[in-house]
Amino acid sequence: MEVVYKKLGLRIIADKASDDLVLIQKICSVLENLPKDIRNKVSKAVIKPDFYFAVELYKNKNITLGKFSNIVGLSIHDSAKLLEALGVKVELGAVSRRELEEELETAKGIA
Repeated sequence: MEVVYKKLGLRIIADKASDDLVLIQKICSVLENLPKDIRNKVSKAVIKPDFYFAVELYKNKNITLGKFSNIVGLSIHDSAKLLEALGVKVELGAVSRRELEEELETAKGIA
């Protein structure tokens, strides 16, 4: 199996589809369709070692979208789009007082 992403300069070759490969293909497909400036920002976030860990933490509701955005270095909007493209349901807004306080701390750090 071989998949080529020309805009990214990537060629992926694999014997079989694994969960990791499917995730990588989803990310690459999303990146291919983004404007170049956004594609560059998202590419930098995806190669961070904490990226996949942060996705798992967000999926398991251990961190908020604001904290996820802070970890990967993207805006909340771009983070939400990236998570949605990966098939992760994005919840906007805090659902508890703790989450609200965490979102406020994250916002203070950005300002």
